[in-house]
Amino acid sequence: MSNLKKWPQSAQSLFQNYPLPEAADLKTYFSSPALPYLVACLYGFPDEIEDFASHLENDPKNPGDDPEQTAAETIQVLVEYSEKLREAGENLTTWLTRKHGEDRLEKTDRDEESPQVIDVAPNPPYHAEFFALTRKVGFDQVKRSFYQYNPENGTWEEATPEQLRQEAAAYWKEFADFYSENPTLRTRILVRRTTSFLDSFIKQVATNSYFYPSYGSPLFLHAANKMVGIGSKEKNRDFAPAFFSLNRLPITYLEKAECPLFLKFLKGATSEDDVTLLQYWSGGLAMGANYFQKILLITGEGGSGKSVFALIIEGIIGQSNCIELRTGNLGDRFEQGRFLGKSLLMGLDVPMHFLSSPSAAHLKKLTGNDSITPEVKGSTRTTTIKGRFNVLITGNVTPRLRVESDREAWARRLLHVEFKKDASRTRMDRQFAEKLLKEEGPGILRWMVKGARQLKMLMNNKQDWKVSPEQTNRIVAILDEAESVRAFLGSEVIDTGDPQNNLTTEELYDAYNLFCNLKDWIPLVYGQFNRQLPSLMVELFQSKLRPDIKRRKQKRGKTHEGNKRGYARVKLKNQPEAELTELTPATKKLAGSKH
Repeated sequence: MSNLKKWPQSAQSLFQNYPLPEAADLKTYFSSPALPYLVACLYGFPDEIEDFASHLENDPKNPGDDPEQTAAETIQVLVEYSEKLREAGENLTTWLTRKHGEDRLEKTDRDEESPQVIDVAPNPPYHAEFFALTRKVGFDQVKRSFYQYNPENGTWEEATPEQLRQEAAAYWKEFADFYSENPTLRTRILVRRTTSFLDSFIKQVATNSYFYPSYGSPLFLHAANKMVGIGSKEKNRDFAPAFFSLNRLPITYLEKAECPLFLKFLKGATSEDDVTLLQYWSGGLAMGANYFQKILLITGEGGSGKSVFALIIEGIIGQSNCIELRTGNLGDRFEQGRFLGKSLLMGLDVPMHFLSSPSAAHLKKLTGNDSITPEVKGSTRTTTIKGRFNVLITGNVTPRLRVESDREAWARRLLHVEFKKDASRTRMDRQFAEKLLKEEGPGILRWMVKGARQLKMLMNNKQDWKVSPEQTNRIVAILDEAESVRAFLGSEVIDTGDPQNNLTTEELYDAYNLFCNLKDWIPLVYGQFNRQLPSLMVELFQSKLRPDIKRRKQKRGKTHEGNKRGYARVKLKNQPEAELTELTPATKKLAGSKH
């Protein structure tokens, strides 16, 4: 098949010149992992074919300058092709028969004149795949869990073994009823429905099912009542299994819903630019995947409303789609396996050291579209998924970041919004959040959808998400404070090249403390400062730590000279030329300087 648009118009010529379609044939055009299910739709579920537009957006294998239009055109060709298959007598049963053989294996007596069926044995692979397709049952090979599509809410939900046994028993009852005119055969089929047989059958279903869990779509948002189109050409759609959605939002989408109280709350808590930033971020969150690779950090004193915002977000996204973020455990074997099926990782009211642990660096992979291989307890299988999780972190103080020479990666990801406390505002508590969700939930969701559509426009135009200069400066400040020792040395220490100039470690630390106080930063303790200082002094000034820095100090009315650990050929800016006594002149001069 060289071009779908050039396929023959008549079913007869179609089958004379082309083989019946399989997933491998469609790989020429699409890279979606759900292609096998698309083939099943061609034969048995033509109404679901159009829903595959949610899988094909921005597919690199879609030719043409306009991926949206190309996907739509190609889907339409597949719809027409499905009609030609039915005209030619092809359907789900003929397709499965070619794959697995007949659905039943019949044993007849030896009467050559009029042989009678005396026994029927089902063909397990045939029935397992037919059951999976018609009952919409799938198996997640990584989590080792069954899922079944719920047409009432459009979500694939986990199914227990007991649920599947009951479903399988009903399926075999229908198969037995096919032989209602032969009570003996019907009984023979029914007696096969033992627990052992049903369990064995369910295992067959696991290897013959279709399940391609979707963690977000750039085209459709899964609201409580419909699939909401995000792109400029997507209309709202009914629920369908082809979306393979796991993350339904529990809020109804209404086209004209408003949220004046929520917007008043936001405008009272932060700036107009930050309200826009929150709308964009919330829109990306509603899409289910972190397409712009952002981590949102909200800080502010108690009662400023940051927890209210987090509770509202959790209520819109749904608690089942959220999970606690524990940065200290991200390096553990099974920790990232907890995130499968979730769309939002939340660290609420975190301490200052929340982003300082070595394993916090995993956040870059979890949000940066990098390949990760989570492990799940109780499963020997692993899979590789893209790290597209959304992350929300709140705290009274700005967490200190562990940069580790990866400043640019953090600068691209971090968004920082400061909430301010206003005594004139309504009390910021859980009851207020619940009131907003109850009265304005659909309006808040519509506000988020507007943000999602703005992000979609940026994606279509291959543009980045731009932030204001003030928002950029906040991130720079976070990164500078994370590298406060480097920032201090770069700002306040000079390489003189003169061996007569030198500074002790204590003098540098005292000056560093004053520098941090002027910046409203929390300085590192002496031990942390002392561990970072030697390598930075070599990197910035080519000055190695030495044990022989001479210093005089007063003791019992006498002046003594001794050796201190420190660095040569460096001095503080505006440092007086007079000899130093321990700690005081350099730090006093720095305290009087302007930053």
